[in-house]
Amino acid sequence: MVFHVIVLDTSFLISLYLSEDSNHEKAYNQMESNKNEITLLSDLILFETLTVLNYKKGIEFTKEVYRDLITNKNVRNFYFTEKEREDILIKFFEIKQNKLSLQDVSVIYLAKKSNSEILAFDERMIKEVKRW
Repeated sequence: MVFHVIVLDTSFLISLYLSEDSNHEKAYNQMESNKNEITLLSDLILFETLTVLNYKKGIEFTKEVYRDLITNKNVRNFYFTEKEREDILIKFFEIKQNKLSLQDVSVIYLAKKSNSEILAFDERMIKEVKRW
């Protein structure tokens, strides 16, 4: 059996969990259509997502989202090794006219490494994926 793997990005997760976000319905529908797929959530993206949600909705809401993410059987937490972190930094510094965050680069890196798709709403990142 071959599993389809998807890498989650902060832009997607924020839209998924914030009902007032302009991409909420789209994120919800995408998550529903991929509910049987394995998703990868890196430590860097988890931390960034929790930080943004805390700013926008407070710590109690953020705790609920955290519990939801860590108990979801289809979400696999991914922790970068020191070598992978170095590779991500190298790539981050190599990109000319970089308009991507370090976290964005880490999502692209993980997607390329795992031969996976990305769930994201960051157009710059989606364009950059095609260049790698």
